[in-house]
Amino acid sequence: MRKRTLKATLAAILAVILLAFSFIGCTPQTKVLCDTDTLRIERTGTVTTIYDLAADESYTFRTVRVRKDTPAAEAAAEYKTVYDTATIKIDTEKGAIIVTDKTAGITYTIKRAGIFQ
Repeated sequence: MRKRTLKATLAAILAVILLAFSFIGCTPQTKVLCDTDTLRIERTGTVTTIYDLAADESYTFRTVRVRKDTPAAEAAAEYKTVYDTATIKIDTEKGAIIVTDKTAGITYTIKRAGIFQ
Protein backbone atom coordinates (compact mmCIF):
# COMPACT_ATOMS: atom_id res chain seq x y z
CA MET A 1 0.00 0.00 0.00
CA ARG A 2 2.84 2.39 0.85
CA LYS A 3 4.57 1.70 -2.47
CA ARG A 4 1.46 2.75 -4.40
CA THR A 5 1.19 5.95 -2.41
CA LEU A 6 4.87 6.69 -2.90
CA LYS A 7 4.63 6.04 -6.65
CA ALA A 8 1.54 8.23 -6.94
CA THR A 9 3.22 11.03 -4.99
CA LEU A 10 6.36 10.84 -7.12
CA ALA A 11 4.28 10.83 -10.30
CA ALA A 12 2.38 13.90 -9.12
CA ILE A 13 5.61 15.72 -8.25
CA LEU A 14 7.10 14.82 -11.61
CA ALA A 15 3.97 16.06 -13.39
CA VAL A 16 4.13 19.39 -11.54
CA ILE A 17 7.83 19.81 -12.40
CA LEU A 18 7.23 19.02 -16.08
CA LEU A 19 4.32 21.43 -16.17
CA ALA A 20 6.47 24.17 -14.62
CA PHE A 21 9.23 23.59 -17.19
CA SER A 22 6.74 23.70 -20.05
CA PHE A 23 5.84 27.29 -19.16
CA ILE A 24 9.46 28.46 -19.14
CA GLY A 25 10.23 30.15 -22.42
CA CYS A 26 6.63 30.41 -23.62
CA THR A 27 7.06 34.11 -24.25
CA PRO A 28 9.84 34.71 -26.80
CA GLN A 29 12.17 37.58 -26.07
CA THR A 30 12.46 40.47 -28.50
CA LYS A 31 15.95 40.80 -29.95
CA VAL A 32 17.04 44.07 -31.52
CA LEU A 33 19.10 43.13 -34.59
CA CYS A 34 19.73 46.66 -35.85
CA ASP A 35 19.11 50.07 -34.32
CA THR A 36 20.19 53.20 -36.21
CA ASP A 37 18.74 56.68 -36.63
CA THR A 38 16.77 55.59 -39.70
CA LEU A 39 16.19 51.85 -39.24
CA ARG A 40 15.29 49.41 -36.45
CA ILE A 41 15.01 45.65 -36.95
CA GLU A 42 13.57 43.43 -34.21
CA ARG A 43 12.96 39.68 -34.02
CA THR A 44 10.48 38.08 -31.64
CA GLY A 45 10.40 34.33 -32.11
CA THR A 46 9.57 33.77 -35.77
CA VAL A 47 8.38 37.33 -36.44
CA THR A 48 10.79 39.93 -37.80
CA THR A 49 9.64 43.55 -37.75
CA ILE A 50 11.45 46.23 -39.73
CA TYR A 51 10.81 49.82 -38.67
CA ASP A 52 11.58 52.49 -41.26
CA LEU A 53 12.10 55.41 -38.88
CA ALA A 54 12.68 57.91 -41.69
CA ALA A 55 9.26 57.26 -43.25
CA ASP A 56 7.50 56.20 -40.01
CA GLU A 57 6.48 52.81 -41.46
CA SER A 58 6.81 49.23 -40.25
CA TYR A 59 6.97 45.91 -42.10
CA THR A 60 6.43 42.49 -40.53
CA PHE A 61 7.66 39.10 -41.76
CA ARG A 62 6.97 35.65 -40.31
CA THR A 63 9.49 32.86 -40.81
CA VAL A 64 7.89 29.54 -41.70
CA ARG A 65 9.28 26.18 -42.72
CA VAL A 66 8.35 24.93 -46.16
CA ARG A 67 8.79 21.37 -47.32
CA LYS A 68 11.28 21.13 -50.16
CA ASP A 69 8.97 19.10 -52.38
CA THR A 70 6.13 21.66 -52.47
CA PRO A 71 5.47 24.45 -55.00
CA ALA A 72 5.76 26.94 -52.14
CA ALA A 73 9.41 25.91 -51.69
CA GLU A 74 10.19 26.91 -55.27
CA ALA A 75 8.45 30.24 -54.77
CA ALA A 76 10.37 30.84 -51.53
CA ALA A 77 13.69 30.22 -53.27
CA GLU A 78 13.15 33.09 -55.71
CA TYR A 79 14.67 36.52 -55.15
CA LYS A 80 11.79 39.00 -54.77
CA THR A 81 11.54 42.70 -54.07
CA VAL A 82 8.78 43.00 -51.49
CA TYR A 83 8.88 46.72 -50.68
CA ASP A 84 10.68 49.51 -52.50
CA THR A 85 10.08 53.03 -51.18
CA ALA A 86 12.08 56.24 -51.24
CA THR A 87 13.81 55.36 -47.96
CA ILE A 88 13.98 51.55 -47.80
CA LYS A 89 14.08 48.49 -50.04
CA ILE A 90 13.22 45.01 -48.72
CA ASP A 91 13.99 41.86 -50.73
CA THR A 92 13.42 38.25 -49.78
CA GLU A 93 15.07 35.06 -50.90
CA LYS A 94 15.26 31.57 -49.49
CA GLY A 95 16.10 31.89 -45.80
CA ALA A 96 16.97 35.60 -45.85
CA ILE A 97 15.52 39.11 -45.76
CA ILE A 98 17.70 41.76 -47.40
CA VAL A 99 17.06 45.29 -46.16
CA THR A 100 18.65 48.25 -47.93
CA ASP A 101 18.51 51.50 -45.99
CA LYS A 102 18.60 54.03 -48.83
CA THR A 103 19.03 57.04 -46.53
CA ALA A 104 22.18 55.58 -44.90
CA GLY A 105 23.33 53.58 -47.93
CA ILE A 106 23.72 50.35 -45.93
CA THR A 107 22.43 46.86 -46.75
CA TYR A 108 21.59 44.34 -44.02
CA THR A 109 20.99 40.63 -44.57
CA ILE A 110 18.83 38.94 -41.95
CA LYS A 111 19.16 35.17 -41.65
CA ARG A 112 18.14 32.68 -39.00
CA ALA A 113 21.58 32.96 -37.37
CA GLY A 114 21.38 36.75 -37.08
CA ILE A 115 22.04 39.87 -39.12
CA PHE A 116 24.92 40.56 -41.46
CA GLN A 117 25.98 43.93 -42.80
